[in-house]
Amino acid sequence: MLHLTPVKRHFRPSWSPYYNHLGISLMMISEKKKVDRRKVTIAVILTAFLGFIVWTELHPYGVACGGISTMCSMTVSQCAGAVTMYALENDGALPDSLEILVPEYLPRTPTCCGSFNGCRPLTLFQIQSNLDTLLSHNPGPERVPEYRIYEDDFGRQQFKVFCTRDHNGRCRYSSETEDFEADWDWSPPQRPGFRQRALSLFRWR
Repeated sequence: MLHLTPVKRHFRPSWSPYYNHLGISLMMISEKKKVDRRKVTIAVILTAFLGFIVWTELHPYGVACGGISTMCSMTVSQCAGAVTMYALENDGALPDSLEILVPEYLPRTPTCCGSFNGCRPLTLFQIQSNLDTLLSHNPGPERVPEYRIYEDDFGRQQFKVFCTRDHNGRCRYSSETEDFEADWDWSPPQRPGFRQRALSLFRWR
């Protein structure tokens, strides 16, 4: 005998699709709010970080003045060494000029190409220091170091080699003391820093 099983039909009211669309809309709104909150959070973090950078740049924790130019130090050392070698091989006689040392003691006439570093504010990110370096004073063309011969208190010939270009920490050498020194008094006047130039843009004229 054939038994027929009745099929249960779920009752779906006519207003059911309305609630489905409403639920989807609410979910979309919720997801959009989450995305908006993420954007706001990221924007707040970036703004706070940029504000921290600006604050650190406007409040340096110290000042660093440029040291002896490496190129200047190497040039003066090279000249002093060549003059000393010439004197050792010529019974203590000193050359009349640096050009005489070329090419036997020097491959070419040395020229100093040191740069002006100036004094830079020390900050966490060193942004204004790097900007000041790009905008800093540009010294003149390369120049051969100054070479002079003189007599000390005992009547012995001595020589000096020193740089004459406009940059701080110029190196010099004296055979009398056999020391390399830096002359800081020859530095050009310090230029206004990045902070002073930035603040000057907002001053009423």
